[in-house]
Amino acid sequence: GTGSIVELMKTADENNKVGSVSWVRDGNFLAVGTFDGTVQLWDAESQKLLRTLKGHQARVASLAWNEYILSTGSRDGSINNHDVRVSNSLVNSLRDHCGEVCGLKWNE
Repeated sequence: GTGSIVELMKTADENNKVGSVSWVRDGNFLAVGTFDGTVQLWDAESQKLLRTLKGHQARVASLAWNEYILSTGSRDGSINNHDVRVSNSLVNSLRDHCGEVCGLKWNE
């Protein structure tokens, strides 16, 4: 590659900022968590938005991939697990945290 930089996305609202990003381990997919509680899944090579994952009520502060499962952690205290291979992607949701989920990591 040339090392060039390409703008992949912009948020439509100036108050909706990017809160987290995470690359899938093998591939060109980039997950982007935003302050409005959504996660955008991008194909970075084609520069296309593949889908938007919903389910949080506040900013998405952490993201972690485990192959095709994307875990998302939010300021609302919830952790959602999405199987990004299927259209109805939400596999389960954990809502036991009292505060923001600011870090997630899968064991390898």
